[in-house]
Amino acid sequence: MDISDDKIVRQCQKNSRDGYRLLFEKYRKYVYTLCYRSTFNQEDAMDLVQEVFIKVFRGMARFEAGKPILPWIKRITINVCINHSQRSPKNETAMDFQEEASVALLGQSHQAGPDERLQTNETRSAIEASIAELPGNERTAVILRHFEGRSYDEIAKVMAVPLGSVKTYLYRARRLLKESLVRKGIWEV
Repeated sequence: MDISDDKIVRQCQKNSRDGYRLLFEKYRKYVYTLCYRSTFNQEDAMDLVQEVFIKVFRGMARFEAGKPILPWIKRITINVCINHSQRSPKNETAMDFQEEASVALLGQSHQAGPDERLQTNETRSAIEASIAELPGNERTAVILRHFEGRSYDEIAKVMAVPLGSVKTYLYRARRLLKESLVRKGIWEV
């Protein structure tokens, strides 16, 4: 049985343990995916998920029932990820990047042979490392645009910044990614 967000919110606002459990179960994979794409590290992502849900649960009393909850959870998640990237040294990259991200970056149009798979894995690893090296706002904008498929306007709303800032973040991110991939020998000038 699928319980509506509104019912879950009302349960949480009554401090129901079941409400909190249902909210966590419904959105944990989504939050984990955003956190993992921000950190590229499974342990860091799991820590951030915990931090996000603590903030969600603590803020639930102030949440306006009847409003969609996903944008609120997404905003909290993005803020937690940005704060993490600002207080942490450059994150190490986990090399088991999710398959959907790999397809988004590299495409998979045919069955690759062993040499092609090796080259694709090396390219994927270089791209992951380059994304992980991006500054927090630039990395967040890239994740929202290229992995979440969000429009510039949606990114501006999620990040709570002007549209021009989103364009600047993406421009800088693409330039930094290109420079990084050139240095790594993956991209030719």
